[in-house]
Amino acid sequence: MINDALVIIQQRVRDARATLESPDQPQLATVDAMLLLRSAEQAAGDMPSELVVDAERFQAVLDVRNELGCCLLAAERLGEAGVESRVVVGILQRGATTVEEILGRLSVAARR
Repeated sequence: MINDALVIIQQRVRDARATLESPDQPQLATVDAMLLLRSAEQAAGDMPSELVVDAERFQAVLDVRNELGCCLLAAERLGEAGVESRVVVGILQRGATTVEEILGRLSVAARR
């Protein structure tokens, strides 16, 4: 069950990155990506701690939730302040990339 949840999170993050990579309409792409990333953040936050059987996996889930929460908050505030869409897109891309790195480290550790 925990692996299924992590796969869902990873897919949403990848979908968000794909949306941000070549936006025809940057503002629309930003909104779509933010919805996907918010969904991934919620999935990480809603994961019951008793399902996470080891400390490394639990820390990774917390790191994912925290990273997504921070990048989404920053993107929202920058957007509200009227900062260019490309800057907001950059913040979201960095957050999504960091989350993929966290999940990647987790899968490498699981293979050991």
